[in-house]
Amino acid sequence: MNTTLKKIGSILAILVLLPIIAVITFEIANLTENEKRIGEIYENQLKTILFSLNQYSEDFISSWMSQIRIAVADESPISESSNIYNKLLAENRALEGIALIGFDKNEAPNYLTLNSDKDSNNFVNNFLRIIDSNRIKIDKLRRMVDAGYNKIEPLGEIIETGKSMLVSIINDKYICGFSVNSEIFIKENLSQKIQQITQENFVIACTRGSTENIIYSTGQFNFKNENSSLALWLFPEYKISIQLKGETISILAKNRLFNSIFILIVLTLVLIAGLFFVFRIIKKEVKLAQIKSDFVSNVSHELRTPLALISMYSETLEMGRINSDEKRNEYYKIISNETNRLSRIVNSILNFSKIEAGKRKYSFEKSDLNDIVTEALSSYEHQLKNEGFICRLNVDKELPLISADKEALSEAIINLIDNSIKYSTDKKQIDIITGIDKKYIFVEVIDYGVGISNEDQEKIFDKFFRVTSGQVHNTKGTGLGLSLVKHIVEAHDGNIVLKSKIGSGSSFRLNFPK
Repeated sequence: MNTTLKKIGSILAILVLLPIIAVITFEIANLTENEKRIGEIYENQLKTILFSLNQYSEDFISSWMSQIRIAVADESPISESSNIYNKLLAENRALEGIALIGFDKNEAPNYLTLNSDKDSNNFVNNFLRIIDSNRIKIDKLRRMVDAGYNKIEPLGEIIETGKSMLVSIINDKYICGFSVNSEIFIKENLSQKIQQITQENFVIACTRGSTENIIYSTGQFNFKNENSSLALWLFPEYKISIQLKGETISILAKNRLFNSIFILIVLTLVLIAGLFFVFRIIKKEVKLAQIKSDFVSNVSHELRTPLALISMYSETLEMGRINSDEKRNEYYKIISNETNRLSRIVNSILNFSKIEAGKRKYSFEKSDLNDIVTEALSSYEHQLKNEGFICRLNVDKELPLISADKEALSEAIINLIDNSIKYSTDKKQIDIITGIDKKYIFVEVIDYGVGISNEDQEKIFDKFFRVTSGQVHNTKGTGLGLSLVKHIVEAHDGNIVLKSKIGSGSSFRLNFPK
């Protein structure tokens, strides 16, 4: 049986654990590849965010250009009294100057600034210089206008650091230039969009060039953990950087892997627990099958012995070989006793079958426990005598009557006597005591045989259980006796108290309520 269970357990373990081990190994082996893929996914997401920020910046400046186009169409090039130009300058602190110049080089530029006259002159002179040095870009913008596209082009910083020149073509006639304070634009105009995008997931910072001089940030930014960065289209001297809040992509990828492995381990433990319970059920079934097989073998032996004796003595009597009436009566008595013994075995099996089916019924009536014990003992008198046993009966004559099924209670006592005979050694003595204590009326059967170990005492009342070690395992039996005794006593609202020690015998005390 142990070999069969080991094979079943090994097969179940392989079927469940091998695929799980393979998956875990595969995941660990592909950690770098998984990290790379997750990194690429987040990298693309971050670039999309940066793209949206650039697009927002361009749309914002384009709205200024749209107002200039309206002004040029409705009025004329810039004049200081123009409401549109002055309103545009007043409402946008980052916009410090507006200039218009025709494509004809001889045409004087029109301009309007928030600066002093001296600064205005510098603004105009630098605007003209930048236009002259970027004719290729201007021609490109004109071609785009001819194709139906209006685009804004950065032409670099003017006068001082942080002042950028942005140009566009207006109505294919004028070049419009904006002097924009880049840092103010980022802090006051672009920051709202940055805050909207970041929420609780990212930290975005804007720096100038490759330095770590932060112009604006939504939180504490660690450049070592920077996930992605991109230059602003309209302000290429500035860079927008983004990172995941609290974690790098590498750590995030590893955490996701470890979370997957953790879930897999939890599932593995659940499967192992399920495997354990399945194995226990299979073990129980295999053990039960083995017990039933042993039961059939033991019952066959138990039936064979009385049948052999009955057959032998009946044949002897039939052949007329016994001349003495005394001897003949002895044979008749042996046949009768063995028939009773055979009947008890069959009845035990039938009663057990009824108990298993829940059909065993008891007929309770007021009974004298002493009478039940005496009657049960008398049925074993011949066997006790033949096997050399001394049975000492000590009854309490003052016992009150109990509510009992006489036949069932007699069966329980007979089973205890039968066990005492089977498991006795050199000291062939059985003591039967009846009495009363504070709570119970009891009958106790004591033998001085092999005894029962502490480990087996916990199982001795289980159906089909038989001790399989020492001198006990050589003694045949059905394994039903004590299970029947327990059921009968509990049906009488009583209990069994077992005291036993290896080599010193056993005491079974049946307690019944007063």
